[in-house]
Amino acid sequence: MARWRTVVPLADPALLLAVLLLAVPSVRTALPGMTQRAEYTNPVIRWDFADPSVLEADDGWYYAYSTENLTVERLAYIQAARSRDLVNWELLPDAMPEKPEWANTTRDFWAPGVIEADGRYYMYFSGIHDERDSMCLGVATSDSPGGPFVPEDDPLRCGDGFENIDPMPFDDTQTGKSLLYWGSDGAPIRVQPLAQDRLGFAPGSSAKALVYPDVIQPYERLVEGAFVVYRKGYYYLFYSGDNCCLPAPSYAVMVARSRSAMGPFEKRSETTGEWAPTSSCSRTSTGRVPLIIRSSGTKTGGIGSSTTP
Repeated sequence: MARWRTVVPLADPALLLAVLLLAVPSVRTALPGMTQRAEYTNPVIRWDFADPSVLEADDGWYYAYSTENLTVERLAYIQAARSRDLVNWELLPDAMPEKPEWANTTRDFWAPGVIEADGRYYMYFSGIHDERDSMCLGVATSDSPGGPFVPEDDPLRCGDGFENIDPMPFDDTQTGKSLLYWGSDGAPIRVQPLAQDRLGFAPGSSAKALVYPDVIQPYERLVEGAFVVYRKGYYYLFYSGDNCCLPAPSYAVMVARSRSAMGPFEKRSETTGEWAPTSSCSRTSTGRVPLIIRSSGTKTGGIGSSTTP
């Protein structure tokens, strides 16, 4: 059975990373999978660990995955780390040490999202195609949550610019469908059903636009970083925007909801009702709601934990 218990990947300013627990520093809080309270002080990962997502694996570890980091200190196309408590993190070797055939001469592998199904792990990511100056979606597989993940020879989808980024796999327990969400570069956030083997899109299916950029609404000129959870009859789609990586960054997390994972979604900004949940991430088996966020220049933001009603 597939399990996707992870925290939302958020793209945001990129200069200096801090992965932190969203709370007042040096406080105590109960974290998922823990019977005792843990003390932590932000940041919990003092490293350039961009676009993070986290998977709670069957082996008792939390695995974090991140955009590539190619520096003198660390060479990794897909960064990975693991933790027992979301506080103390151990950096792991490159989760995808071999490039895919379609991106063998380029770099920039972004925003991986990992899901487990029947004992196998599927990593969705984006990268620059060798023969076109644009980002494509790819998939890699592994028998272990820590990798190594082996990429497929062909991309899932290519397009213009960087509109095919920030993939988020989601297993809809209400319909039994496996879905993939993605989107950026002024394009809408899209969703499309995956094939049974999860290595491509379902035959006969097509991408469906869910959330469009909005030049009027604050932070919505560009929308990205989709993350979906199901709760009490609604699917909540959290997304981010809009200026993460240019001078004078302006970035936020927004939410939309729907009765179907395939939409249509109603943005929180489009209604006056108080329907949005109190937290913006998935629930673990303990009922806690962790949030992971990447911060840069101001050294604020990070991983957080809170409890939903």
